[in-house]
Amino acid sequence: MARIGDDSLIVRGELRPDGTWLFTIRYTVHFEAAELGARFADSVQVSADGGATPVPFVACGRSVLRKKRVIVDDEALASRDDLYATVCVRPRGGVDALTQSARLRRISTQSLGTRPRGPGVVSSDGRLSGGARSGPS
Repeated sequence: MARIGDDSLIVRGELRPDGTWLFTIRYTVHFEAAELGARFADSVQVSADGGATPVPFVACGRSVLRKKRVIVDDEALASRDDLYATVCVRPRGGVDALTQSARLRRISTQSLGTRPRGPGVVSSDGRLSGGARSGPS
């Protein structure tokens, strides 16, 4: 039977400038050899009104990384410290479901000038100043 990887469920919440929350949920689903090629569907629930509809996918390998983004417009989320996201994975057309929950890790809102710039890029310029850039120089 398929299973959601232990310690693979990562939940991140970010308050967006418009007052809504963007939740990013990442997890790995592990499949048995007999399940390869089978159809599954997964969904995520963050709050009572903040969930995503099931999305179909195919078990194309023994381990499949899944990523979901859910936007929730709920001002009460800002004051709660006990938020969890619950992932549900079920075989397409099946009744047995895998569920797993993880606690939310919050990310504070950052201004555009302080956002990370990506791999290999730092704020200083030039070879002599120790700066690094990705791409051609």
